Amino acid sequence: MSISSYESISSFCGPSSTSYYNATQHFSKAFYAFACDINSIISISSTLGNILVLSAIRKCQSLHSPSKALLFSLAMTDLFVGIVVLPLFIAYHLTIILEMLNYYCVIAVSYTTTSKFVSSISLLTVVTISVERYIAFRLRLRYRAVVTFQPLVCYFAIRRGIRGHVIQIRQQQNHGRTTIVNNIDLPHYRKTLRNMMWISGLLIACYMPFLLALFAMSILGRTDSTRFAVNFSGIALYLNSSLNPILYCWRIKDLRDRVMENCSRICNCLFRLNRSLTQNEITGNTTVLNLQRPGPGNEDI
Repeated sequence: MSISSYESISSFCGPSSTSYYNATQHFSKAFYAFACDINSIISISSTLGNILVLSAIRKCQSLHSPSKALLFSLAMTDLFVGIVVLPLFIAYHLTIILEMLNYYCVIAVSYTTTSKFVSSISLLTVVTISVERYIAFRLRLRYRAVVTFQPLVCYFAIRRGIRGHVIQIRQQQNHGRTTIVNNIDLPHYRKTLRNMMWISGLLIACYMPFLLALFAMSILGRTDSTRFAVNFSGIALYLNSSLNPILYCWRIKDLRDRVMENCSRICNCLFRLNRSLTQNEITGNTTVLNLQRPGPGNEDI
């Protein structure tokens, strides 16, 4: 590596980035190529799976509004992993494979920043889901009447002085609360609590190897073994965003039915499109043959 290459890296990120890049050269490029292949598969599956889940959540009637909002937030975070974080992770590995020194530091900083941001959002969302499920378990019959967005809406309506509107909304709320309390289903809350425990457990299982690798690096230092462990465990870390849609469909029947409906609709659209293209191709070939066929009186003499 030339002196100008060292200077180009150090000028943007500082001298430490040069040592980081040199440390990556201790591993075979086959490892980074393998990581790119696996992360590409995870990125595609995460993007497609979470798009299907997001389109199905808004039609899912079995989820209460706060639960639906939190699940939507978690799916959005996983989608961001698939379309932003993982492509940056792949680009980071490609800069090492192709020895693109001028881009290494910029991509590494971008990847690290977005990865930390998304991981923080995911952990915060899962913690919020756990708290929301705990409140649901504690309040039980009063949960749907208390944990709702309507009191916030009513508060602003009162501040604006629309008292007639407020009275009407309260009457509707009281009627809705009576109906909900009479039709409350405690086993449903226990089931949703187990679903959220599965989501939290999967996140912990995917994050644990990476956290253990970081802990080992803090104890043993930045050795080749600890660097390899951190890089390899990063694959398991992002696997969570690809497995979450499968977990949602497995544990939430209403959501699974909506996803299957969307998949069926997409397959039907693709089938009709393919059939239309095939028919157009056949029609075009027939037209060409008719034009090439000599008409009456134009035969060769």
